[in-house]
Order: sequence, then structure tokens, then C-alpha cells
Amino acid sequence: MLGFLFKGYKNMKLVICSIFIFTSSFLFAVGEAGAIFLLIPPGAGAQGSGEAQVAKVNDAYSNYYNPAGLGFLRGREAAGMHVQWLPNLADDIYYEYMGYYQEYPGLGTIGGQLIFLNLGTQQNTDEDGNDLGTFGSWMGAIQGNFGTTISTNSSIGLGFKILHQKLAPSGAGAEKKEDKKADAPKEAPKAEEKKADAPKEAPKAEEKKADAPKEAPKAEENKK
Repeated sequence: MLGFLFKGYKNMKLVICSIFIFTSSFLFAVGEAGAIFLLIPPGAGAQGSGEAQVAKVNDAYSNYYNPAGLGFLRGREAAGMHVQWLPNLADDIYYEYMGYYQEYPGLGTIGGQLIFLNLGTQQNTDEDGNDLGTFGSWMGAIQGNFGTTISTNSSIGLGFKILHQKLAPSGAGAEKKEDKKADAPKEAPKAEEKKADAPKEAPKAEEKKADAPKEAPKAEENKK
């Protein structure tokens, strides 16, 4: 159980820092294998310095490289980037970035960023190679950040991110389900064939009954 006493914005900082420390024990690292576009570094200055930007955060790109750096930023600022990514591979792949932050005096700085990667159009085919037209693919992420100072030379930051990827109209799992549904009716005729074969044995029993009366005249002849 946690209790706090609020006495102005200075104590508000202490409260926020305590919440960060308390919730950090419930955070787990996640892999980025399924979101490679998040590894594309935005900002010409950061790319020109070999992405050595973690300690040098003095603009809106701090949202990407180090959210804690937002605590030292003042005022508000927006930054954007548009680039044709991998032009030698395709001419319709574009990378978009937009970042923004705003200071709230006595509390900290709130920022956010939007990342979008347009993968262009691809040819859609079925399992037999038949042309089914084209489809578009893209990846996107939105992130919110907060940073505040805890001393003259120290700050702390927190960020959360939501991402989505649309690579194809339907995944491999959907194709497998469709195959199972297509194969299911093929087993039904087998059961019908068994039912159709059952009446074939009935005439044999009738033939035996028809043969039984033929022996009766022989018994009558013996009596005579």
C-alpha cells in the first residue's frame, strides 16, 4: 500500500518518480524481431553522428532515442522526417516520422512520436501461382513518453508503444483453415457408399426363403 501527501508541484515530481520505481518491477523486455521498422533511426543529425544520440538529446527526436532526455527540454518542439527507404530495392517504400514534446513547468515534459513505414504494393497469388491482383503492406507505431528531472544532472523517463503491422490480406493460418474446410466434404461420400452397400445383402436372405418351399414336394412324395 502506498500513501502520498501532495504539497505543490515539487512533491508531485517525487510521487511520479516513486510510481516509476514501483511499476518497474512489473515491466518485461520484449523482442523486436517482428517490428524491424522500429530499428530505423530517425533524424539526419543522429544518423550523421552514428546514432550516438542517447546522451545528446536536445530536440524532439528524444522521443525515440531517450525519453528521459525530455526532462531537460524546455518549451515545445515538433520534428519530422520523410525519406524513400532502400531506393535501390523498390521505388514505393517510404519511411515517415513525426515527434513532438511540450513542457509542463513544475511537472515535466510530455512527448510522443508516430512512425510509419509504407512497404508499397506486392503481387498476390494463390498456391497454384494464379494472379489475384495486388495488395499493400505497411507498419506503424505510436508512442507516448514522459520525462522529468529528479536532480540537477539526472532525469527519469517512461514510454509506452503500440504497433501494428499489415503484411498480407490473409496469413498462413487462414490458408490452412481454408484447406481443412475444403477437404472436409470429401469424407462424406464414403459414409454414403457404406449405406448404399448395405441393401445389397438383403436379396441373399430372400433367395434362401424362396428356395425353402422347393423341398416340401419331396416330403409329400415320400408319404405317398
